[in-house]
Amino acid sequence: MVHKYGPVACVAVGVILAVLYVNHTVLAQEQEMDPVFELRTYTSVDGRMPALLDRFSQGKRAMLGKNGMSVIGFWVPADSPLAGNTLIYLLKHNSLNAAKDSWDRFAGDPVWRTLRDKTAADGPLVSQVESVFMDPQTTVAAARQAEAPATTRRFDLSTFGDPRSRTAQAAAVTAPQAAEAQGMTPVFELRTYTAAEGRLQGLLARFKEDQSPVLGNSGARAVGFWVPIERPQSENTVMYLLQHKSLDAAKDSWSSGEAAAQGPLVSNVESVFMDPTDFSPTNF
Repeated sequence: MVHKYGPVACVAVGVILAVLYVNHTVLAQEQEMDPVFELRTYTSVDGRMPALLDRFSQGKRAMLGKNGMSVIGFWVPADSPLAGNTLIYLLKHNSLNAAKDSWDRFAGDPVWRTLRDKTAADGPLVSQVESVFMDPQTTVAAARQAEAPATTRRFDLSTFGDPRSRTAQAAAVTAPQAAEAQGMTPVFELRTYTAAEGRLQGLLARFKEDQSPVLGNSGARAVGFWVPIERPQSENTVMYLLQHKSLDAAKDSWSSGEAAAQGPLVSNVESVFMDPTDFSPTNF
């Protein structure tokens, strides 16, 4: 049987298809423009850690920015054995596609190639590179903080790289200075939470209720938390970056809060304490 449709029906179908196409296009564009963060971990060849740090301080950090990446910070683990061979840094990209484009441009940058060859004249510097792309998560506390006066805001990674946010960010960078004035050295902590099976959303809900749900009034400050984009980590992992007044203060905080940190939502927690490098661009 052949069905025949009049001009009105054809126009209606055309309108529906056009609306669906526009919605699909808008959604695709929104996905392309969603900011993502990238956590990169470099393991140096034995004995080559000083040369690796020199490579970044001599210009690689600036080249990352030149090629469209916002550099958040660089850190070296505080404890052995990672302290002697590991560099960790955090980037922000405008989107996942933008990240790929930036790294492609970086790889072809003649200035980078010259620096790479110069710093590797005595042999390779890196034995392994790990990269994790992550979606930022918004907390209730962060939303409230955004509504607060600029003089009371904390550093907000969601607006990092936006020129309009620089004044507020500059006003917020006071915690390290206060800690140093008290004779303490600020330290960062990268915590990786593995959720119990089926409990990732519950774990995220805990974080979203409070930027620092476990530490309470210990003085630690949440910098941000993220969920990896790719499976299987996207199904069970939360990565959490904090700043403590000092290493001793951090360990004291967790000695009283570790039971709550585990709880029924979490099957495992890994922690790395980190010191910012001399060339780290952001003093949180």
